[in-house]
Amino acid sequence: MFDFLMKRRLCAIAPPLSTPPDMAYRLRSWPPLNGSARTAGVLRTLTRMTLGPMSAQRFVTGSGLTQADGERLLKRLVDADYVEEIDIKAFRRT
Repeated sequence: MFDFLMKRRLCAIAPPLSTPPDMAYRLRSWPPLNGSARTAGVLRTLTRMTLGPMSAQRFVTGSGLTQADGERLLKRLVDADYVEEIDIKAFRRT
């Protein structure tokens, strides 16, 4: 419980990501993970992505990786076509 609350507080003060805020990410297929990317946090976050899209900030926070490592992993997964990028601007109410 404490870990969850601490992550929420850290997320609130985290610097903005370099990824566009109008993008969401959804897992298309399971990637082969190695080394530092094969953690319980990353696996849990990828499992959550099978249920529906999530923001880059939520991916980084949920994975437990540093901001730079989380962004790098997400970009690698998108480039390898394991993760789909979804432009959510079209779904926002004006």
